[in-house]
Amino acid sequence: MQTPILPPGVQIRPTLVSDIPAVLDVFDAARAFMRRSGNLSQWGGGYPAEADVRRDIACGWSRVLTLDGRVAATFCMMTAPEPTYNIIDGAWPDDEPYFTLHRVASDGSVPGVFRMAVLYTLAHSNRIRVDTHLDNAPMLAAIAREGFVRCGVATMTDGTPREAFQLTAQAVVPHDRADERLPLVDEEGNVVGSATRGECHGGSMLLHPVVHLHVFDFEGRLFLQKRPDWKDIQPGKWDTAVGGHVDCGEDVTAALRREALEELGLEAFKAVPVCRYVFSSDRERELVNVFATVVPCDAVRPSAELDGGAFQSAGWIARAIADGAVTPNFATEYTGRILPFLRDGGLSSFAD
Repeated sequence: MQTPILPPGVQIRPTLVSDIPAVLDVFDAARAFMRRSGNLSQWGGGYPAEADVRRDIACGWSRVLTLDGRVAATFCMMTAPEPTYNIIDGAWPDDEPYFTLHRVASDGSVPGVFRMAVLYTLAHSNRIRVDTHLDNAPMLAAIAREGFVRCGVATMTDGTPREAFQLTAQAVVPHDRADERLPLVDEEGNVVGSATRGECHGGSMLLHPVVHLHVFDFEGRLFLQKRPDWKDIQPGKWDTAVGGHVDCGEDVTAALRREALEELGLEAFKAVPVCRYVFSSDRERELVNVFATVVPCDAVRPSAELDGGAFQSAGWIARAIADGAVTPNFATEYTGRILPFLRDGGLSSFAD
């Protein structure tokens, strides 16, 4: 197994005793994010505490993720069996050796921390178990995206229940999960049903909602992301800065914020609505909800899920469209909707 490739400036290393104050600050930031996300009870009563970090360091389990040398995230890669997993309300898929991920936390400055922790752990073990609180919606979503299988409910030493999951190495190869369910909508955005991602992308032409965020800098350049080669649609092409499906039970605004945080690390930004339209290809139909924003260049930190990206000038984009280096969706949206939006002063609210 290979150590994962990390974004520029990011490293994962064993935690040092001198890192403990920074790790506790990360826990505080993660706890505050939980509360803002509606998770009001997890990590209460001073947990995780300094004693937990010191124990993890002594056991060789604690890791920090640093950005340009600064501690930005932490996790515990427990190499011994987790005692609370011995009996669960449910069943584990096997009894093979495994590692456990505990206390995954970030200060929000680096996107994709859970994915990097998973890939790092898979370089050492082909099975990972993890648990989380039922109210921890962001973590539950991250766990699902990485392909973990729900196995039941584990009871912690304090008597509280946790959703328990397992992942095996063959399930972590990046891919768009064909069995993931997506909402189906009418052209006004009203939910009318659901279908799997595979059905939506397989030529059924079922209309499903997506969000697009066009991210400009203060020089007027537009950020384009590079789609990874494992994507099932338009691999390797340049595309809209942020784009993704709306999940079942999620509204458009929540999906936009989630995707922006996951893909570019954007947490606080003002989104201006541009338009809503139906996009059709030979494989799918999407109800595209388009937004735009303006941010400083250094606010954008592409996640490990992308093949990078860059702010590009209007001239560069015009040449890329002519050369077929961008997705057809982006080319059509940029020329037919974004350029008119800009000409009409759509970003005037961002002016000083």
